[in-house]
Amino acid sequence: MNKLGIYFGSRVISLVEIRGRQILNNVQISLPSVSSNASTIELPEEDKIVALVKDELEKRHIEAKEAAVSLSGKDLIIRNFEMAILPRDEIAGAVNFEVRKYIPFKTEELVADFQCKTDKTAQKNRILFVAIKKETIDRYLSIVNKLGLKMVSLEYSAFSMLKLLKLGGIPSQRGVRGIFNIDLVENDEVNFLVLDDGFPLFSRDVVLLGATAVPEASKPEVPEPNAVLEKLKREIRISMDYYDRTFPIKNIDKIFFVMDRNYQAELEGFISFIRDIGLSLQFVDLKRCLGKTVPFSLAFLKSYATALANVNTGLKPNLLQAKEKAEKKAPVERPKTKTGVLLMQLRSETAKALAIAIFICLGTYYFGASRLLPLRMEINKIKKMRPAASSLIKPNAGYDELVRVNAEYRKRINVLDGLLTKRIYVTELLDAIPRLVPSQMRLSELSFKKEAAGVVSLVLQGVVYMGDSNQEMAAVNKFLAALKSNPVFSKYFGDLIGVVSINHQEMFGRPVTTFVIACKK
Repeated sequence: MNKLGIYFGSRVISLVEIRGRQILNNVQISLPSVSSNASTIELPEEDKIVALVKDELEKRHIEAKEAAVSLSGKDLIIRNFEMAILPRDEIAGAVNFEVRKYIPFKTEELVADFQCKTDKTAQKNRILFVAIKKETIDRYLSIVNKLGLKMVSLEYSAFSMLKLLKLGGIPSQRGVRGIFNIDLVENDEVNFLVLDDGFPLFSRDVVLLGATAVPEASKPEVPEPNAVLEKLKREIRISMDYYDRTFPIKNIDKIFFVMDRNYQAELEGFISFIRDIGLSLQFVDLKRCLGKTVPFSLAFLKSYATALANVNTGLKPNLLQAKEKAEKKAPVERPKTKTGVLLMQLRSETAKALAIAIFICLGTYYFGASRLLPLRMEINKIKKMRPAASSLIKPNAGYDELVRVNAEYRKRINVLDGLLTKRIYVTELLDAIPRLVPSQMRLSELSFKKEAAGVVSLVLQGVVYMGDSNQEMAAVNKFLAALKSNPVFSKYFGDLIGVVSINHQEMFGRPVTTFVIACKK
């Protein structure tokens, strides 16, 4: 049976029809008329897209009736976060509550699914959360239905690529692996994905080429690979810096690159750059994955990988299934007839009578319980006041035995006193920090740890933006001096407060200063 994979990119729609793994048809439709700054396909463009795709389906005599669809990262919400280990029946509710910290939308506006993986070493659940806005999934379903096709799956294009790479044995490798999907000449997004034993740990999407709209009549010029490689280097450095800050202990063992290797001269400098930043690089052998050599096109690879429905990557989030479940839970209004109205009235009266009966029973029970509660509390209080005989002192104990018992009790009292007098009250520190932070500074992370050896550390990470790096450095030093002079911090940490690192970098297109201050006791 023929299978059709469709990839909806920002500037291109790629269709691949396959039988088994054999490619029967490969179509790429450029969309220069679609505004690049639109986050989704607008309704006026929907009919144009349907007409263009339907024309290609008829022209190529594509017979597939079902379509597997993959989308670019701009249409989806992919989040990774950690949670405490919970019972299975409580995970879904906890994820729905926790994810609100990481997304700018209400969960009611989304169709979402998630996958959970238990990290036994850290005693945490790692959550992969995948979501799409309801209006977006409805729009793509409408496009596919108008094409006379049935959508059988909907997934993130970078996850689709894992099916193709699995044919080359890459996602099955254990350890922390990074994957870059890159096209130097095609206007498609770059995908950066990190897998921890095959489970997605981190993802980022970047558009390398210009995003300005191109007139339909003109043919876009092919960009120079050198210019794209320079921007790619910057984005790789930004991606790796962000990843290292997010997962400081999850070091990437090797990074795999899916890209065109025909530009040998340009790639030599790129390979040196990757090795200079301390990464182990390997190019993916696409011939091994595809079974033959084909001209490189990232959009084609994504649509081909989308059509590989029988390749299992272990990823379980299913947005189509999640949408169907949500629709089944929604109440269905049935037409009301005279008989139906009468039955509803009878049910309403019966429900009222049942509710009154339950209320009377519960009221009687709680009235009796409220009368007995004070008496039970008084009995328990009297029981607790009774002196308890210690089992450590024997009735015939001599003077030496009493001295030994007394010394043992004093030892226990000293331990308790040490716990009470030497412990750190975190609330005092948390109360002092906001009063000391300058107005131009924002704290991004605060971690408090107590090691087995009794060493206590408080690490503050933050960012300063003042438009001047010297002033930003002065602000960090001012904050450090304020911490050292603060009576609460000096009481607990003394002089063991210092700057671990200060870096200048770009954030949201502006130069800022980031810092890490450590306090140890």
